[in-house]
Amino acid sequence: MSNRNTKNNTNTKGNKMSKLSISLLNAEECLALNERLLNVLQSDLKQDTVVNKVVPHLIDLSTNLSNLLSRAGNTSDITDQLAEKNKIRDDAFISFRDYCVVFTHVTVPKQVAAAEKLVALVRRIDWRLYAQGYTEQTSSQKSLLKALAEPEYAEAVTTIKATNWINYMKTSNDDFERVLALKNEFMARKKGLTLVECRRKMLTYMKPLLGYLKLMNTIDPDSYKDAMALIDEAIEYVSTIAKSRQTRKEHQQVEEEDSSKTTVSEDTSTRSVA
Repeated sequence: MSNRNTKNNTNTKGNKMSKLSISLLNAEECLALNERLLNVLQSDLKQDTVVNKVVPHLIDLSTNLSNLLSRAGNTSDITDQLAEKNKIRDDAFISFRDYCVVFTHVTVPKQVAAAEKLVALVRRIDWRLYAQGYTEQTSSQKSLLKALAEPEYAEAVTTIKATNWINYMKTSNDDFERVLALKNEFMARKKGLTLVECRRKMLTYMKPLLGYLKLMNTIDPDSYKDAMALIDEAIEYVSTIAKSRQTRKEHQQVEEEDSSKTTVSEDTSTRSVA
């Protein structure tokens, strides 16, 4: 009886690994698990020749994935800045355009004529150039600014006192191009594995390694049980994070579905009343 209990207790070591499919982990969670595994592998299993062969690869992948995640965050920041700068230059163009339209309705003939000339120029280039793609919009806005600097249009600008609006357009476009150049430079420096590739490669090492350690724990529990207990703790930690993320995602999906149903219900009710 005592022998069977001992055997059962031994077999429970490492069972937590089967409760977590590491394929479902995102990049951040993979990195967290890998770093915790490395702590155990390098301190408690350094006598294992197989582990010693795998550890250098996991160290390199940990460094690469950490750098890639950092770059992804920086890219996101730059993308947000780019969107903000683009909105500012959109507002600058629309403000100038609408300012010119207002002067087509004043009572001073000279100002009306000047405003109409500028409105015609805007229409010729693109009345809604803010709806263009980044590259096309930059080209159109530069064409507009170049034309406005010509004597024919510069006089019209002076007549309706629109210089400040043009300066606003130029400054906002320059700011946008500066951030765009930063993003292009940053993207050009990105070499080697992508985030997805690095995560996938890390999993190709971690999966068989965990399977190997589970097997060795069954064969030689005295040598592996302590390390496996620490590995179980690492897996439990990351598993909790992954499950929490999944739960938040499911709750968000439910809220979006409920919101969609409410909108449809309100639309149906409105049509019925009508």
